[in-house]
Amino acid sequence: LHWRSMIANAPGWLPDHNPSPVDEKKIMTSEKVFAYNIITGEKLWEHEGKDIPNNSFVIGEGRVYLLKNDLDAREKAQAKAATEANISAGVFKVEREQRMDEKTKDYRRVVCLDIKTGHTLWSRPYDLTGSHAIGTGGFRLNNYFAPHSDLLAPPGEGFAAALATINEARTYVATMCCAMVEASLREAVQYAGDRETFGRPIIEHQGLSWQLAKVANQLEAARALTEKAITVIENGDTNSAILPAAHAKKFATELAEPALAACAQAMGANGLREERLIGHRLTAARVANYVDGSTEIMTDRIAKSLSATYSPSS
Repeated sequence: LHWRSMIANAPGWLPDHNPSPVDEKKIMTSEKVFAYNIITGEKLWEHEGKDIPNNSFVIGEGRVYLLKNDLDAREKAQAKAATEANISAGVFKVEREQRMDEKTKDYRRVVCLDIKTGHTLWSRPYDLTGSHAIGTGGFRLNNYFAPHSDLLAPPGEGFAAALATINEARTYVATMCCAMVEASLREAVQYAGDRETFGRPIIEHQGLSWQLAKVANQLEAARALTEKAITVIENGDTNSAILPAAHAKKFATELAEPALAACAQAMGANGLREERLIGHRLTAARVANYVDGSTEIMTDRIAKSLSATYSPSS
């Protein structure tokens, strides 16, 4: 990455936040992406772009996905029209950000590169105002006095009260990731069963079917971890649920992005059609890595349990 010295609040990409363009709020961005051979030091390729948010990168299945802030008026109108069509069809629910001034909406270019060559495989304008597929939001209280009757917890105990249900929240996020992947996998399998090449459905071609089989395998593993966490939570043991919830959230959120990308890839350009929602699910999957404890926090929880869980005496 070519780093730029822009570090502050990221644009509001979540529902019910005030969305803003990259150039109006500071964020760590890059002007160029490049790849090196780590053995020889040879630069393999580079790709330039305007205001590429560093937290937008997704790498999986031989692809690199990123965002750019370089849409012209025609492309923004195209992205806007696609969102309005989904709202009219009842696919999207209108949230607060869709009612805001047009200048505050967040239109970007979504780009997919070949990880080996850096060649652009596809590029399209997209409305990222809100993540659409995952219910996250926030609020801020300014000069607000809370009467005693409105307190959810006594003063000084709010953080502990919030953490009291954090295992449930993390498991819920894992469940949403599993649901997004399953929905996309079902669409990909149906499409691959209907689409024919060389006289037979494309799902009968080993390359494509193995790609979807990997997604199915990982989905079953994510489900198993999530169901284990649910079982422990339902038994009412909060401390015992910490580790299963961390395993479930870490695995499911790390699975979601490459799995969704694989499902889209199996459908080719049709995987990018608005009505399939995979593009929006990819945005939601990125959000899932942050809410209710980031992926790094989940990893830290698991790491701290290693001695107690896997030592010879345990």
